[in-house]
Amino acid sequence: MLTEKYRPKSFAEIYGHKRIIESFRSFVKDHEMPNILLVGKNGVGKTAVARAMAWELGVINADPEVGTRDFLEINASEERGIETIREKVMGFARMKAINPVGWKICLLDEADGITKVAQQSLRKVMEQNAKSVRFILTSNDLSKISEALQSRCSIYMFQGVHFTQIEALIKDVAFKEKQTFLSDFVVKAIREISRGDARKALNTLEAILTLDNPTVEDVFQLAGAASEDNVWRLIYGALGGHMSSLQVLSGILDAGTDSTDVINLIYHGSVRNTIPRLSSSQRLVLLNAVGSVPGSTDDQRLGGIIARVIQTVGPVEAGGEEQ
Repeated sequence: MLTEKYRPKSFAEIYGHKRIIESFRSFVKDHEMPNILLVGKNGVGKTAVARAMAWELGVINADPEVGTRDFLEINASEERGIETIREKVMGFARMKAINPVGWKICLLDEADGITKVAQQSLRKVMEQNAKSVRFILTSNDLSKISEALQSRCSIYMFQGVHFTQIEALIKDVAFKEKQTFLSDFVVKAIREISRGDARKALNTLEAILTLDNPTVEDVFQLAGAASEDNVWRLIYGALGGHMSSLQVLSGILDAGTDSTDVINLIYHGSVRNTIPRLSSSQRLVLLNAVGSVPGSTDDQRLGGIIARVIQTVGPVEAGGEEQ
């Protein structure tokens, strides 16, 4: 897998997060770091940065006798109970470090999945082993991390990787894979559907590289994402008040398109003014609908957004002239 093959081992190999990397470089320079909590959505590089930190400090070492002995990584969404803290984490904390900095690193990935009781136990382990272990926690949802744990960590908020960095990553990996046939349009399509998610960008690229002469439409189909043309058709119809837009929506969903991607295209296209031929008032109608329509699922929410737009501009029955 490309995500594994090109997993960063240094800060220089990481795309984006310039200010965070600058801060972490100072920790490496001083051979010291606090407990750290990295917060952000999936695929933006939290775990990659944590692992790179361990490599940069020498806690992970290419020497087979050292290797990852002083680095423990746990998927806390799967091993989320107090037994994990008592057995794995505490056992790891008792071991003597053999790396140059003299302490170990425990990475708890997706720590917002840890139970409340386990988080209480983890807080005690942090306090009791402050000299021998540094903890790095990653989380998608800061509100699910107890205030007691938050107060014992330096918190870093990760945004999505900037689109220019995502594009650079795609081109760099494609070049290293000796796949120079990708058009700029295909690269842009991968960049757009990834929405700042570097992991999604590489997974989509890997699928695309299996095709001969891939097209933009191939990108959207393989990623299960909505093509911009279909979304624009949906939007123009709704903004014209045409009830037939609901049939367009049905076709998009029946094709297996992720409704979350469609909502993101509508939102980001309205904010960035990248949807062709929209007036300022139409952009506001779309943004108001996206921001005000609830839904227990994104399919329901998307249907509500389109209905809200049609209702706002005034519905036109079938047979009316469409844009």
